[in-house]
Amino acid sequence: MSQFDFGILDFVCPLEQTRNIVDADYIIWMDTIDRSRFEDTNDIFQKPEYYDIRITEWIGENQLRKSLDGFNPGTKAIQLYLNEVLKRLVK
Repeated sequence: MSQFDFGILDFVCPLEQTRNIVDADYIIWMDTIDRSRFEDTNDIFQKPEYYDIRITEWIGENQLRKSLDGFNPGTKAIQLYLNEVLKRLVK
């Protein structure tokens, strides 16, 4: 990672205050479930105040790619990485 100027984080962070610590350039909110299997997380979860992309359901690859139109992280390396992530997200 030291050769790149970016990183991608994938984690559950239920509090807005702690999400702000990360200071992400782009936020993709995977809003695909109503409740998690962890009651303590459900009890404290705060919906994000800000996000760049919100995904509310698992969709096909073409729909997902279309939803990302205009989303340009700015480097070819990130775009290539996101293509790999997209393959894993779609059914």
